[in-house]
Amino acid sequence: MFLNTEERNIAAKNHVLDLYSSIKDLTIDDFKENELFQAADSILQNLISPQIKAKGFRGLLLTAIVGKYLNPDYDFLNNFYSCNPRSIFEQGIFLALRELEIPSGKSDPLNVAKNTFVLDSNWANGKRPQMAAEAVVNYLNLINKYYKNTEDYEYLVKLFMFRLKELSDQHSKLTITPVTATGDTQQELAIKLWNFISEAVEGGTIPQFFIGILLEAIYLYDKKMTIEGTRESVSGTNTTSKKPGDLTLLKNDNAIGVFEVTLKSIDNKRLSDSYDVLNELNFLNVPITFICRLPEDTKPLKDITYNTKNSSGFIKTPHYFNFLDMQSFISSQIALLDNAQIDYLLTNLREFISLYDRPLLTKNIWNKCFPPSTEEN
Repeated sequence: MFLNTEERNIAAKNHVLDLYSSIKDLTIDDFKENELFQAADSILQNLISPQIKAKGFRGLLLTAIVGKYLNPDYDFLNNFYSCNPRSIFEQGIFLALRELEIPSGKSDPLNVAKNTFVLDSNWANGKRPQMAAEAVVNYLNLINKYYKNTEDYEYLVKLFMFRLKELSDQHSKLTITPVTATGDTQQELAIKLWNFISEAVEGGTIPQFFIGILLEAIYLYDKKMTIEGTRESVSGTNTTSKKPGDLTLLKNDNAIGVFEVTLKSIDNKRLSDSYDVLNELNFLNVPITFICRLPEDTKPLKDITYNTKNSSGFIKTPHYFNFLDMQSFISSQIALLDNAQIDYLLTNLREFISLYDRPLLTKNIWNKCFPPSTEEN
């Protein structure tokens, strides 16, 4: 029994590191001879795969395993939250996964099972992707069945960790194509960047990061100007985010512009929520601009006034909101950058895409949009 929360969280982290150490030199052949392999691995194929967006579900399963290690009486199927999943994951498990460069979110259990106590088919039903949620339930039932058989239980836990390691290895082996300011014209580069951003959306992560870096590049030579929000996790503007928008432009630390970056439909409720946040944070005197796709993303708004060719627009109720077409914004701004600014943009973007926790799909889309040159092959 651990004396306090800090000791428990440290033990959670160390247990994940120990599990990894126990399998890091193994191959799949070391697992195949076990009679449980076929049943167990068929479940994991629906949970651990580059094609399945299941970070949250993988983290949930690992949290249950670690919770059982910390407390043998822990019932992860019927009382999942009794292990204090937020604490042991965010302050223990996640730190180990980051150290091992295994892709994960910062709050995986909460993302897919917040305030959930029973993990069963009812919980899994309707989750996205449902096959991953069902895999969690099936694997938890499997390890629960064999818990009293120490050897089989340890085998199942190690197989899960081995598959996580394999996923991490796949990420580390994928090379991201380097891109420089030379080779393409600025508009050719802008077209490729837009193709990448519009396809590799990642729930808004990629567009928000890119627009933030683009603004940083625009003001690269102006030390009075800074951008907030570029490297923060993406979250919608709401009363709990405590920020006026996705990105904030500051001059001498004073906000002079707020930007919402989205490739999703914008309706009146979105504007109303944005107004509430601006009002709460005393930002109503700061211009706010939605950078989106025009006119596709603003079709639900009836009162919007478009300028020429729908590349920009505005609306005055319930507040004055500006709208810019993202593709047009990217093309026009990149045309004004010099080589140093473009290098800053591309270097930061490529480093971000190369991070171990970026999805393989995102990396593959990057390499498709920026294929190696003939000279590099």
